[in-house]
Amino acid sequence: MGDHIFLHCPIAREVWDFISSSFNITACAPPTVELLLCSWHRFKLPVKGRKLWQAIPYAVIWTLWKTRNEAVFQNEEVSFPKIILLLKGTLFYWSRGQE
Repeated sequence: MGDHIFLHCPIAREVWDFISSSFNITACAPPTVELLLCSWHRFKLPVKGRKLWQAIPYAVIWTLWKTRNEAVFQNEEVSFPKIILLLKGTLFYWSRGQE
């Protein structure tokens, strides 16, 4: 179930496509979250953006999980713009803790 929610459901695919296009990379969705996390490091970035890059898959998974729970338990609307806003906020918040 986790692989579907985090990688393969339509909204997850849209988020991962957004990440790919934002960083101008071509990536195909791995079949499992485990493979995603194991292979994420193969994309090399300059040192300046490396910590942020390494946090992205965890932030996407966290954001999708929070959004899914809000939809299921609080009847909140799920929308791509809302997810991206939450994702960006999560990455910003997490990056502040790494200074």
